Amino acid sequence: VCVCVCFPGCMCGCAEKFHVPFFSLPGFNIEVKYPLAEEAEASHVTMTEMNEYVDVVLRCVYDFAKSRPIIFSCFHPDICRLLAIKQPNYPVFFLTSAGHDKFRDPRCSSLRGAVRFASGANLLGIVSRALPFLECPELVHEVKSHGLLLLTWGSENNQVDNVNNQKALGVDAVVVDHVAHVRRGLTARVE
Repeated sequence: VCVCVCFPGCMCGCAEKFHVPFFSLPGFNIEVKYPLAEEAEASHVTMTEMNEYVDVVLRCVYDFAKSRPIIFSCFHPDICRLLAIKQPNYPVFFLTSAGHDKFRDPRCSSLRGAVRFASGANLLGIVSRALPFLECPELVHEVKSHGLLLLTWGSENNQVDNVNNQKALGVDAVVVDHVAHVRRGLTARVE
């Protein structure tokens, strides 16, 4: 995961990542960081205007990414919408805590809000906390019935059994912290 962060005077943290040899990092999930209104208020930070920020992120990607596969993801729905509108080449996913964290914006406050937003904005899918899908597998169908890809994140994804369960349920991909451990566990089960 490459994280792009926007602060006054420092717009993009991705450029140096693109200089890593191609075969060691073939693709990127660029998680674009931009605070929701209550996060910005709580941290007392003045942010760069969204449109300008997205332009800088895209310029960085187009200047340095070459032919690497890239997906964008972000917890801020308006940033996701701008990323999708401003470029046709890279898929955009809406990141969600699936209602674990409460926000004023209804698109960010529930799994249902995230699915409605991503579907209505023609995003490729959502990247959600894994736990709701492990606790209520029927939710996978709810996301997929809207034509969205489903990726999950969270500490639960560091357990091989949870990854296998999600695969069986139809989850398209998982984000893990302990890649080698999970990969070994998945490979051992195949052999």
